Amino acid sequence: MTYKTCTRCRSQFFKDEPWKKDCLDCWIEQKRKAEEAKARYGGAGGAGGSGQRSWHHAGGGFGGGQQWHHAPPPPPPPSGVVIEPVMLRRLLQLCHPDKHAGSESAVKATQWLLELREKGGGN
Repeated sequence: MTYKTCTRCRSQFFKDEPWKKDCLDCWIEQKRKAEEAKARYGGAGGAGGSGQRSWHHAGGGFGGGQQWHHAPPPPPPPSGVVIEPVMLRRLLQLCHPDKHAGSESAVKATQWLLELREKGGGN
């Protein structure tokens, strides 16, 4: 029997598999956050299923009621940026929001890379 310290909450847990690094409670919480991020940022059941943020009209607020549903999209990629397709795929895999519990930075970076790919900068 091996007991280890959870990397998140520092509690002791029984490590019955070599790949386990977090206690069950922390693992479940991380999984829940990842599922929420997937639903929010482009997974099944997300806003329109496209992962794109959209404007919505709400009474009050700034700009005559026009507000971002979540956060504004990242700025467009600079013209002339070219990333090889293999490297672009690697970057997308590394920064994907699902791997970072839906962090805003991961979402913005992924959106920027996807826009670059759509404009042909990933060729």
